[in-house]
Amino acid sequence: MLAATRELLDTLDPLPYHVRMRRLAAWARTAADRAEVCADLRAGDGYQRHLALVAALVARDAAAIDAARQDPLPGLRSVAIQAALRAGRLGPRVAELSAADRRRVYRTLRARPHPSTADALIHDIRACFGDAEAAALLPGCSAATVRELLPDLAHATRLAAVVRRHPAVLAEYAAATLAAAPPEDLSREWARLAGAILTLPPGTALDLLDRYAPDNALPGDLQRYGPLAGHDPRRLLRLLTAPGRAGWLRRTRLPPVVLRRLATLPDDELAPLARGVTGLAPLLRALPPARRGTIYDAGLAEQDTSRFVPDWAVLDLLPAAIRVREVRRLLALDEVARQEQRVLDLSGYLDWPEAAAAQQTAVRSGDAGERAQAYARLVAAAGRSRDTAVVAEVVTRLTRLRNEQDPVRSVALTALAGVARLLTAGCAAALTTITTDAVEARDASAATSSALSRLATETLQRHVDVPELREWALLTIDLVSTASKVPTLRRFDQVLRRGQETMVVDRLRPWVRANLDRARYAPLFALTEALGKRAWRVPELQDMLREAAGPGTKAWVAREAIDRWLEDPRERDRRVAEVLAADPSAVLLDPVWRIVATRRTDLVDEVLAGRPVGRFADARTRAVPGWVPDPRRWLPRQLAALVALHAPIIADPQAQLWERTGSLRAVAPLGETGRELVLRYVAAPEVHLAETALAALVWTERPDLALPVLLPHAGDDRARVAMYAAARAAKHLPPAALTGPFAALLDTPAAPAVPGGDPTGGPATTAVPSSDATAGPATTAVPSSDATAGPATTAVPSSDATAVSGGGAAVVSGGGSAAVKVTSRKEAVRILARYGPPASMDRLLAAYTAPDQHRDVRAAIVGAARQRLDAEASWAVLERAIHASREERRAVLDTYPHSIPARHRPRYAALIAAACRADDRQIRQAAFTKLPDWARWAGDLTALVVDRLTDLAEPVTNIQVAALLRATGGAALDPVLHRLAARTEPQPEPGADLPARRRVEVLAQGVATLGRSLPPAADRSALIAGMHALAARPGYLTVALSALVSLGHLDNLLEIADRCAGRPVIAARIAERVGARLREDRDPPSPAVLHDLIERLAWRGDLAAGLFAVQLVRFGAGYRWAGRWRELLMALRSHPDPDVRDDAVTVTMT
Repeated sequence: MLAATRELLDTLDPLPYHVRMRRLAAWARTAADRAEVCADLRAGDGYQRHLALVAALVARDAAAIDAARQDPLPGLRSVAIQAALRAGRLGPRVAELSAADRRRVYRTLRARPHPSTADALIHDIRACFGDAEAAALLPGCSAATVRELLPDLAHATRLAAVVRRHPAVLAEYAAATLAAAPPEDLSREWARLAGAILTLPPGTALDLLDRYAPDNALPGDLQRYGPLAGHDPRRLLRLLTAPGRAGWLRRTRLPPVVLRRLATLPDDELAPLARGVTGLAPLLRALPPARRGTIYDAGLAEQDTSRFVPDWAVLDLLPAAIRVREVRRLLALDEVARQEQRVLDLSGYLDWPEAAAAQQTAVRSGDAGERAQAYARLVAAAGRSRDTAVVAEVVTRLTRLRNEQDPVRSVALTALAGVARLLTAGCAAALTTITTDAVEARDASAATSSALSRLATETLQRHVDVPELREWALLTIDLVSTASKVPTLRRFDQVLRRGQETMVVDRLRPWVRANLDRARYAPLFALTEALGKRAWRVPELQDMLREAAGPGTKAWVAREAIDRWLEDPRERDRRVAEVLAADPSAVLLDPVWRIVATRRTDLVDEVLAGRPVGRFADARTRAVPGWVPDPRRWLPRQLAALVALHAPIIADPQAQLWERTGSLRAVAPLGETGRELVLRYVAAPEVHLAETALAALVWTERPDLALPVLLPHAGDDRARVAMYAAARAAKHLPPAALTGPFAALLDTPAAPAVPGGDPTGGPATTAVPSSDATAGPATTAVPSSDATAGPATTAVPSSDATAVSGGGAAVVSGGGSAAVKVTSRKEAVRILARYGPPASMDRLLAAYTAPDQHRDVRAAIVGAARQRLDAEASWAVLERAIHASREERRAVLDTYPHSIPARHRPRYAALIAAACRADDRQIRQAAFTKLPDWARWAGDLTALVVDRLTDLAEPVTNIQVAALLRATGGAALDPVLHRLAARTEPQPEPGADLPARRRVEVLAQGVATLGRSLPPAADRSALIAGMHALAARPGYLTVALSALVSLGHLDNLLEIADRCAGRPVIAARIAERVGARLREDRDPPSPAVLHDLIERLAWRGDLAAGLFAVQLVRFGAGYRWAGRWRELLMALRSHPDPDVRDDAVTVTMT
């Protein structure tokens, strides 16, 4: 090592990490021998190579940065790759990098876009690793590339990432997609696109909503509509109050962020929204009080106000005059006057004198519960008066609580806390009396203490500068506090102006100081919590925290004080040294250890030098500091020292298992020393310890070296852990290095079945060939550096050959001779499919076609083929699988269209259609369930659906019928009905009575179900024609008319009434169906439309139309019979047909 290198290392050694990096940066800018010293450092260990890389970054040494891209340590390699990309240097072929390194490339190009670099890379990445990885890179590409590739990659792309970089391109794609979507698929497309569209500039998003939003609802998260409301509230209001969305608006709760911005509109423009929403309280809350009365009246314009009863929340929000008017109206209602409790509750909303007088009798009631509620109403009425004199009067009256029962006191005091903002200095004497009486009462309860606490803290927050109220609040807090706990103070930092925190501390310091002198620290902590970050700027408070953290306090006090004292980021580095000097065992506290481990790394040697002694160390256990968040900040000797502390715990058989496994996980990332210690335990006799070691290998600084240790366990009881760990290790290996070791797990012929193995699908394990069939697996002796840490050597299974490739990564080229579990082989398939080279699918196809391959492995290969559909080998697997075992067929069916690239959906849809003709009944049923999702890409499905619906041996439900008819656009309905009509019914038998007719009935029910689910703009003509034809067949009129009711929007009732002429029984049944249709409609017609329809039906004078009208007029109860509803009902009670009159009389308006 050069002398200059040694001098640099000696200079940096004693410094904290951040100071060390600053010193290194300064040296790299000025040192004449930087290149020589850095070259010397690059030949050293990971710490030294890290220093060399940082120096190269500072000096912008491109050659040194490019060399570091081949570093075996993933952390260093990542930094170098990112730096090279930011400088525009793509370097060697990215497709040859490991998956982890490729992801770093994509993240870098997304975070700091370099479009030309991303454009040059994306096609190669897509060809090698498919759409998923190309989609990860897409947001970093140029607009032209995104425009070209987005339609093909949208299924795998986070559209929100694209919209941040290319909003115009995303808007074009969304517009084209929504314009091309058929009406029945529009909601599904919106569900996929809404999040990205609502992130677009508000004007663009509103344009897309105007043109393509569903007629019956607005899509997406309504919270995201806030910017749209701020940009153009009128335009959004028109979208919200569109007639077709009336039902949706009634059942939707608009978020406050939208309502606040809509509230900027004039009252006359807000009136339609007030009439459309179900609950007025959120809208009124968003308005200033002066406007609430007008909007409230506008919301009731279509309701019978003589009977309307508003929510309590609405009454609380109304201006006083409107509130009193409404309460007087309600008190005059007979249904209210008959309920004494309701009269008392409403009377509390009158003006103060009347409200107080109304409660007098209840306050003197003999029932404690009634008295408690009376006091609560009295206090609430005083608060609504907003008069401090009235509140003072109530406080004086509450001194009578001395002789009350505790439940009454607790309710009254809880109510009083709600009006704390109206207390004045003159209330202090009465409040003191109330507090003293409550605390000294023999039946005082926790509920009363809680109520006093809330009252005191509310008062202290709002009146801290009023001496009388402040002193009363502090006295109350003292009376209800214990040595370790005080009530939680309200947040001062949220209500104080800048600088006022000093005033608060000045006012409360005597109280806090007095408690500190009595060794009561809870007030100090409560005040610190109440001030939040503002406490950092109050020296007196910080001094008291320092005192509480000192050596003379109890452990729980010191822990809390240290935590709060170290919150200030400007002072925590200095303060942590003082904490450790006072008590070395404080290193065991998480806040202290976190600062030491990440910032004050110069203290690590000291805190690890010996066993910590102090308040926080338990002499009965071995206390070791916690995890190291970033081991790269530590010196190698510091990492080795921490490993040495964990080693005895891991090796101690008397220690708790969770301690041993926790220590083993903790040492894994601690450099080479930690990795060596983990390796000693991969073959430990304790199962949990061995499995923890295997899992921890991939969390060391060299996860790429884990495969030689993990794969030999593919056939033993550790396979479950080893193979899942192998998946993480594979992320750190170049793709070419994965084929050998994982292909070896797939190539081996099946081993003989073992007792207890799989009785149906072949052997549970298979043998992996070894290059030396007689030698067995190799073992590697790992020497021990600590005799206490375990056996001196432990046999660690390894592969029979290794090679170094791509930055020093160890590559396994063979397997051991142990048998391999089927589960391990399935995981090998998944790893090859996800991380392997482009030729992996050819290799998996060969494994799939192996004659003795296990069915579950084949199913895993089918799932892998879906990930790489650009490879023809994948289609070869899928096309064989659709005619293979049930497991393989299910693997083909186990996907959805939007997880498949758009260019491949027609070909995949053909596989789904082929599965519908499978010889396995279960597969056929599963395939037909999937078929409607694929209908857009499957071509003409009419014949397939007709065969399914007319196969009477296969049961079918109305929901399945609706889905299949939807898949054909209704085109299958007519041929299905004709084919069933041609069937000759067999002799009726129990369980098989008229099967063709029963199928027709199910078809009609399916048509009705489909009619209810289709959007308003969808084409229903084929369905309507089919039901018209069915209605003409003898015996099917009721069935067909019921379906027609559901197919229409109640606009076909006149035609249906014509078909019921002379059929009173059918008319009655269809009328019931009309009523049910209206009740279950999520988006019913507006009252005006219903009024007109009812009138037209009633004027006809016939039975059927009259019965339909009666069913429709029942809907007026939801509007409390306001407007024309009462008039229409009275007209129906005078209908020419007596049956209609009798039916109308059964409708009640009470």
